[in-house]
Amino acid sequence: MYSFQLKAGAIEFFLLFIAYALVPAQNYRAIRTDAEYLFLDSARLNIISIRIDSSRTIGNDIYYYNFKQIRQLDYGCYTVAGSSWLGDEVTEKPDGTFIFTRYPFAPPDSAHIFSILTKSAINQPWRLYNFHTSADYIEAKLSEIRWMSFLNHTDSVRVITLMRKNAAGQIIEDWLNGQKLLISKNHGLIRLIKFDDTYYTVYGFYDLAGKTNPETGITNLRTLQIYNFAPGDEFHTRYYARSYLTPAQTTTISTINRVLHKTTYPTGDSVSYTIEQCQSNCIALYATTTCEHRFDTITLTYSASKTPELETEPLETASGLSNGSWATYSYMGLMPLDTQLPVFNTPMKYLRSGQYWTENAGCYSPITYDGCIDAQYFFKGLGGPYFYCNDVSWGPSNLLVYYKKGSSTWGTPLTCDSLLQVAVKNYPAGHKLCIYPNPGTRLVTISAPDTLQYPCRLEISDLSGRKIAEYSVTSSAQSINIEKLTPGLYSCRLKTQEGEIFIGKIIRR
Repeated sequence: MYSFQLKAGAIEFFLLFIAYALVPAQNYRAIRTDAEYLFLDSARLNIISIRIDSSRTIGNDIYYYNFKQIRQLDYGCYTVAGSSWLGDEVTEKPDGTFIFTRYPFAPPDSAHIFSILTKSAINQPWRLYNFHTSADYIEAKLSEIRWMSFLNHTDSVRVITLMRKNAAGQIIEDWLNGQKLLISKNHGLIRLIKFDDTYYTVYGFYDLAGKTNPETGITNLRTLQIYNFAPGDEFHTRYYARSYLTPAQTTTISTINRVLHKTTYPTGDSVSYTIEQCQSNCIALYATTTCEHRFDTITLTYSASKTPELETEPLETASGLSNGSWATYSYMGLMPLDTQLPVFNTPMKYLRSGQYWTENAGCYSPITYDGCIDAQYFFKGLGGPYFYCNDVSWGPSNLLVYYKKGSSTWGTPLTCDSLLQVAVKNYPAGHKLCIYPNPGTRLVTISAPDTLQYPCRLEISDLSGRKIAEYSVTSSAQSINIEKLTPGLYSCRLKTQEGEIFIGKIIRR
């Protein structure tokens, strides 16, 4: 009689070997409907997604349909209910072949057809795509099946190697040669060809960057992710615009928003913030500049139901289209296309709008107009919209120049003192009052030099210069009651019997 024992490590190796040996028999599928899958174009840092909205079975074939998007039907003709970047339809055959069919324009133009075999044997070649401008084609071949880790998952993956060949089957020099398609057993395609860019050649690939169910990696950026702030966060912005009707008139608005409090609604689709806002709004017309300054506490509320354009998938139409209206559709990425906007290595969504008019029934054409293309950028946890236009005729821009989130900071901060500067003459540093606590709600202490001859007169004015209150100060550290003041920023002047003036600012919270 023989006894046989395996150590733990040997058992694990044996089980892994058995699992690996059985991999070819497993059911791999290129498209899955159990979640939304997001892919990154590493060359352009754009993000697209697969969200199968519907499917149908005809005979033994299954047809999958991705969400709709604005699509060019023919030269100068668009629809808002066109097929997505994935193709007009995706067909799954009983033998495991997935056919991605894309019409560059409406039929009968030649279709772009991509075939992916998910049950092929190792080293079995097939034609993945036939080029339209030559007899060349892309040959695909399953080169290996191995375990891979991605998005915190480990799964069995079919590795498909690509090669460009001519009609005689000879290899044609192309950067595509040796590139890989990857199909995961449980997640479908995790690296796929850019179906919507292929015509003369292949321009790149999409790699899986995130998915839902459960959420992993990059997912579709939505309203409450964009406006996800915490108390203490700060956002400093600068808005600039030149009047279209009066080119000599410009508007500059500098704003500091500091988050004081966050309230999440029970419905879960809305959030409200109490914001301490410091702002300077200046209008310049020829040689005259007029500024308004404000320091106030405001409330900002963001709701997913009120911003449907931010809830859409990348490239999905966000609003309906009618004659003469604006159709909005969204993109996603990791870097703004406009270099004037700060670049963040964080998910970003930007909206594009185009005005269309009806040419024929169901056909819409874009109107050509002067000025900048409307593009609004939103960043995860940093809000928006931010935009930039260098058009000399009007040039509206709204730039994020500084932010503070927790311990992370970026940019050059604005200062509230500089934004709220009122028209008073410059006094020596020693002529500035010390006021505490500041901001205050009831009692604040006015601190002045001991050497002054008391009593002195203290005047409090709003930012327009209108006197609001007056106090008699009888000592170098005297408390005054500001409870009756409206919350906001006030300037104060302490005038001595000799005519010396000391200045300061009081913030009534």
